[in-house]
Amino acid sequence: MSAQISVKLSMDAAARFRSQTPTNASSGELPELIRRLGIELLPVHPGIDDPELASYFVAQVPDRNTAEQFAARLLGCGDVEGAYYSPAAEPPSPDDTNSR
Repeated sequence: MSAQISVKLSMDAAARFRSQTPTNASSGELPELIRRLGIELLPVHPGIDDPELASYFVAQVPDRNTAEQFAARLLGCGDVEGAYYSPAAEPPSPDDTNSR
């Protein structure tokens, strides 16, 4: 089952990151780390003008273990203000339903 990493970049880093395209991505610590990890950061709020909301991204990874490792590595990057594993929502079990 795939997992998700939620990432909060500094506003400056988010603006730089959003202005890059895959063909002209600038060098730097964050783009280099993302390439090494083999992940793609996708904006949570694409096309938004609010700089605070524009600083939130997500990345899909193969599993929870990988997500936790990658989140820890991302946290070591100066442009990353937060990174954590977001567990996937699980469907409720039959015991969790309220049938009356």
